[in-house]
Amino acid sequence: MKTSSIPYDLTLEERQGYLYACIKVTELDRNIALDCLAEIVARCADIRCKRMLVERDAPAGLDDTDFLISMTDLVRMSAGVKIAFVNKHVNRDPLSGNGMNGHAADYKHFRATKPAETWLMRTPVADKRTFVPDLSALRA
Repeated sequence: MKTSSIPYDLTLEERQGYLYACIKVTELDRNIALDCLAEIVARCADIRCKRMLVERDAPAGLDDTDFLISMTDLVRMSAGVKIAFVNKHVNRDPLSGNGMNGHAADYKHFRATKPAETWLMRTPVADKRTFVPDLSALRA
């Protein structure tokens, strides 16, 4: 069920060993992010996957606060799932330096799909509890 008024295209594919998700949108808002993430996490749970690759094809992103909250929500909902993020529109890891880096969340950012697939399949899924920072103050 879509709650955003901005149209978007979400592709979900079961690939060998992981769930592939691609979000294509001309502009991204918090509602789209939440809609897409909910669909991705639900599919991952349905097929009991332990690895997912989330590719975002959106030239414009969320502001830093909405992005951090959305990614924190995804990591919390996906405890025990290894996640490769792909975004060709950014030059740096958007998750580094924001309080999530170095915690037990098992994720990595890439600018291209092939290296993301290699990392996702080459390294084992971490068997540890997911810890992400308390962002309740940002949600207010």
